Amino acid sequence: MSRLSVLVLFLSILSTIWLACGEPDTSFGPVDQTESPNQTARATWQSNDIDNYTIDQKVGFWGPAGFQGWVQLEIEDNEIAGAVNLGENREPENYEIIWFRTIDDLFDLIESSSDADYVVITYDSIYGYPNHIFINGNTGVRHDEIYYKTNLIHADN
Repeated sequence: MSRLSVLVLFLSILSTIWLACGEPDTSFGPVDQTESPNQTARATWQSNDIDNYTIDQKVGFWGPAGFQGWVQLEIEDNEIAGAVNLGENREPENYEIIWFRTIDDLFDLIESSSDADYVVITYDSIYGYPNHIFINGNTGVRHDEIYYKTNLIHADN
């Protein structure tokens, strides 16, 4: 095994452990057993009736754009209306911004990953939005992992 392969394997394991640390907070009161935790969390988010908000988000994946730093997103009517790369204090390029998601988009991403080999999700205990997502679509394929970290900064409801 080459040094590069060992390094890639080590970083993959390290990022998985880092994202999986801590207990997922999925306590949203009584849970309807017919609903998934994602459906329950989405219902909690939607019950707050928030369409305009500000989030800080970080996305990581393997690819030409590499690992992105924190970006602050302004969301208006559930669409990205503005963005600032917080590390570089600049507007992200188009090839960078396409990787970032609104909270509704994150819920959709989780639902579309139901066939993934490995998924770790934690939800915000107050608003219900997914604040950590790690998805490995196929553990037999290298570099198809993606993660999102999201923090709600401000909400207009």
